Amino acid sequence: PEPKTVKAFACTVFMSNYAERVWRTFYKDIGKSVVIPNGVDEVFGPRPTRDLNYLIYASAPNRGLDKLPLIFDAIRSRTKRPVRMRAFSRLSLSHPQEVGSGDRFDYKAIEDSSVELADPIPQASFAEQLGRAGLMILPSGYPEICSNVVLQALASGTPVITTGSLGATPEWVKHLRNGMLTTFQPHDYMVHTLEIVRNALEVLDNPRLHQALILGALATRVPSWQEIGQSWQRMLRRFS
Repeated sequence: PEPKTVKAFACTVFMSNYAERVWRTFYKDIGKSVVIPNGVDEVFGPRPTRDLNYLIYASAPNRGLDKLPLIFDAIRSRTKRPVRMRAFSRLSLSHPQEVGSGDRFDYKAIEDSSVELADPIPQASFAEQLGRAGLMILPSGYPEICSNVVLQALASGTPVITTGSLGATPEWVKHLRNGMLTTFQPHDYMVHTLEIVRNALEVLDNPRLHQALILGALATRVPSWQEIGQSWQRMLRRFS
């Protein structure tokens, strides 16, 4: 309400360069700042065996979940690989405080599809699933400030197929290096879905590219929560 109040802040912490651009557009008087993103728990990492045919989706709230049946059916019908997809997302369990009359997501459409809808599971169990998956498919239309699940996937060596030029995710996911990004977005209608499918197929049908993206994901510098805590401590000491 009082934009000039930000002048009183010794430092503003942003979770991404995208977040900084957004808030400096709102508030011209923001002074000193640092970027400190999310981190990942140590349980996230590659597993001894990886199922390259296992596609995984996870998001809470359900960002892009409604597109999965069409995307997966299109992928499955156009590749010779015996792919399967599991979606860890059920808002009523993971965010019960947000569910009520406004929770109109049609889970039945997912349950009736070829996508296996799974309940949210404990973090260690999810890390096991993520570390064994071949690809993460995330057709999100939401501009993330700093997506936990994207960082967790990369730390697990799991390439991410997702929307490009949207939020902070492209600061982490690099096209043809550790994942694949669309050039279009969900508001561009079917062409966005088409790109998600084509990008997934390009990876699935090219084992050399698939392995390169896995290595690229593992090479991505994703900080641990301990490192993030140390970054906060350095910032606080600097301005205390």
